Amino acid sequence: MSGNLKFELKFKDRIGLVFDVARLMTEQSLNIVTMELQQKQGLATISLEIEKPDYPFDGSALLELFPALAGIREWRKIEWLPMKCGRNGFVLSLME
Repeated sequence: MSGNLKFELKFKDRIGLVFDVARLMTEQSLNIVTMELQQKQGLATISLEIEKPDYPFDGSALLELFPALAGIREWRKIEWLPMKCGRNGFVLSLME
């Protein structure tokens, strides 16, 4: 899945985080390929891989939408997902 877009989002942990991120991607007609969530000391880190759309799309423009998510503290584009899963996290991967 080369060319996919990858992001890391850091939040104050709360109920509904995964839903809100998924809703934002849906509103932009973007498909989530992989989502990883790690929770630690009241904070949540979501690593996200988005399928690059067939139409012209600027991944940097998506960075401007992340501040609308409640409780977000940091967000950035990344090259690789951490692929860590343990007692305080999960990985959701949707493969073809």
